[in-house]
Amino acid sequence: MIARMWACVLVPALIMGVFSGCFTEVGNAEDEQLVSGRFEIDYASNPQPLPKSATSPASTDPDSISIRQFYLEIREAEFQAFDSVAMRNVERHLWKKSGATLPVDFTGEDASAALPIQKMDAFKPDNFVLQCLVPKQSVLKPDTLDFLNFSGKGYIKGYLYTGQSATPFLFQLPENQEIHLEYSAAALLTWYRANEYHCEFVFFATKWMEGAGLGKAVVTRDRSGAPLIILGNGHNAALYALLVERFYKSFNTQRVFAEVGR
Repeated sequence: MIARMWACVLVPALIMGVFSGCFTEVGNAEDEQLVSGRFEIDYASNPQPLPKSATSPASTDPDSISIRQFYLEIREAEFQAFDSVAMRNVERHLWKKSGATLPVDFTGEDASAALPIQKMDAFKPDNFVLQCLVPKQSVLKPDTLDFLNFSGKGYIKGYLYTGQSATPFLFQLPENQEIHLEYSAAALLTWYRANEYHCEFVFFATKWMEGAGLGKAVVTRDRSGAPLIILGNGHNAALYALLVERFYKSFNTQRVFAEVGR
């Protein structure tokens, strides 16, 4: 089940021209392909490692979760392909903005945090690496924290459902991380339709949380007195370490690399 998804759609040529001054664009029009990016949260119990689709809303069965905020920043996407003219492998880049990153929202609620459609030469990529950064974070202080209005992008914000009750939680994304999501040529083929690549970057929320014991986490309270689970440095340390390890394994790719640094 996929929560509110945002999908890149084809835009008029005038809008495309606005983007072209900021991003890499090469080749002749007749030799170009379009590339779009879609970010999703999937609540399926048995997710597949490659992109798939579903239409049902997230359930509120015991020990299920709902994610209301999840941001990453995109540095660029990189791929390799064989250039038949140069007779060698070449490297290409997408969504690369000099000196800046592009925010993306996995929930799809923030329309401003989305990738524009890109153009690329008509190559067949051998692989594809999406380079993501974790947004900067601030220190959480429960006595001054207003969960309902909390918008710190360095945290995943959501609810844990147990029976009929819902407990808010905040998960601190791994600090100062650059995360590379690598997709194979086989995955790229599933994204290719009508001379366009519709890239799907999926986070499997149930796979991330299922069986981790979030219901046993120490519950604190925000400044309104409402219960709140904080998962981060200094809060539920053992559970947080487990969820950090699982976090890297919960995207729709078998290969994730992470390193410190921005």
